[in-house]
Amino acid sequence: MTDRRPLPWSDTCFVCGESNPSGLRVRFEMEGDEALLAVTVDGAFDGYPGVVHGGVVSAMLDETIGWACTVAAHRLAVTVELTVRFRRPVPSGRPLVVRGRLVEIRRNLLVGEGEVVDGEDRVLATGRGVYAPLPEERSAEVLAQLRMPGRPAGPGDV
Repeated sequence: MTDRRPLPWSDTCFVCGESNPSGLRVRFEMEGDEALLAVTVDGAFDGYPGVVHGGVVSAMLDETIGWACTVAAHRLAVTVELTVRFRRPVPSGRPLVVRGRLVEIRRNLLVGEGEVVDGEDRVLATGRGVYAPLPEERSAEVLAQLRMPGRPAGPGDV
């Protein structure tokens, strides 16, 4: 099994922002070439009782796939396009895993894919996104605003 390593987070991000009172406040990890998010989504994020809102599912896929592309490019990458397919209801209050990976490089764009799976490894939703790496100087500026356990994030963290 490959070792997991933590990825940076921000204070304000809806998905990973530790100071965002309205957010999920989760942490991403890399395992090999995949970005991972292990999460149990609170019912406060339901679209209807017991089912996570589709926008929240999309945000989790976007961030997870985006982190995989960021690590592959060694620069923060931003979303250009995201397509999500909902295959089954995504339950709140139960453990989920979101996985993302880079699948293609097109000129200056990165293409990634990912999925949300439940505790029985059933695929609940899939996503495919296109991401643009930020220019190196802008990536460094944004990265300097992110955190790692016990310290600010740096270039070696992506």
